Amino acid sequence: PEYNGKFQDIDGYLHTDRVYLPEKCPIRTCAYHVRGFARSIDKVHHACSHFQGTMLCGFCPPDRGRHYTRTDVFARHLRAIHNADK
Repeated sequence: PEYNGKFQDIDGYLHTDRVYLPEKCPIRTCAYHVRGFARSIDKVHHACSHFQGTMLCGFCPPDRGRHYTRTDVFARHLRAIHNADK
């Protein structure tokens, strides 16, 4: 692939290539166990969706259907929409 200068380092660019995705999901039945992720943090965020279950926002009306599988996304929703503190 040709480097266009948008990444901070060439390693980050090379990891976006579909051929080399070293970070694998720990769940063997998950498609991302084979496919993988370029960054470790992406693997961590994905793995949380397997283990933490679904969180519902108690502040939103039931008809809005706010369901979250990642705690960081749920926390961002609480701060941005409901002005909740950390």
